[in-house]
Amino acid sequence: MKDASHRCRHALFSLIIGSVAALDVWSPFRLLPWIREQPFSPGYWGFTFGVAALAAAPLRLIERGETGPIALLAPYLFAAANLIILGMAIATLNLLVRGKLLPQPAAVAGGH
Repeated sequence: MKDASHRCRHALFSLIIGSVAALDVWSPFRLLPWIREQPFSPGYWGFTFGVAALAAAPLRLIERGETGPIALLAPYLFAAANLIILGMAIATLNLLVRGKLLPQPAAVAGGH
């Protein structure tokens, strides 16, 4: 009995993490028009927590025996998360190669 209760608590925790991750992923969609106007910057990595957590939560549930719709979505969420994070890595490397990853040092006024 203790083992089933332990699995249930972990499944509940995974569902909570998945719900928070879903909120973290879906809430920026209302800001999408504004985000699209901004140039890519390292700050965009802040969106990857929700993406990674949304991919990981279903895997944790499958590990605990989930066989429903979440199990069917898991491979697609995992693939999408990996593609999004890969895209972020490529965009970041692009900024690095172009010398635009970090801001240029400010010029000192008066030459001091």
